[in-house]
Amino acid sequence: MPMYYLNANLISLYIQPGLTVMAAVQILSFRSVRPLLAPRGKMDYFDQRLAQLLFLDLAIYLVFSIVPYFFDKNPCFRYGPAWKGTLLLLMHYLLFIACFMLILLCIKTKYPFFIIVFASTVPILYHYWLEKSWLLPKYANIYDPLWRAIHHMYIL
Repeated sequence: MPMYYLNANLISLYIQPGLTVMAAVQILSFRSVRPLLAPRGKMDYFDQRLAQLLFLDLAIYLVFSIVPYFFDKNPCFRYGPAWKGTLLLLMHYLLFIACFMLILLCIKTKYPFFIIVFASTVPILYHYWLEKSWLLPKYANIYDPLWRAIHHMYIL
């Protein structure tokens, strides 16, 4: 049972916050260089390059999280309509992009730790408060706790 819980919530609980912290470490490693670029007028160029680095991290994450579904013999959206499942995934990825944009602020602020903690916990809160309790039951009845209790389906 514990392994099932870890596998079902792996992306939202471990991978996304871990990637957010990894991106923050990448951004903070360039923090000492940024003041040296101000006299040269290269601050905007530097910020654009850091944004490109974060989008590269996001692209790698998206490729490695979506590609395994293409090679699986089970259908991707087997419990509900594909368009609703695609919208759920799109909302999850848009939230992740917004968290990465918050990470870009770490280079400009005095206390980046608060931004890192906030950007790491937002996907977890989204997953538990919005996605699991409201969006997934709208996607398919099998994700509704009351429906599962009525039909005696306790493991999901």
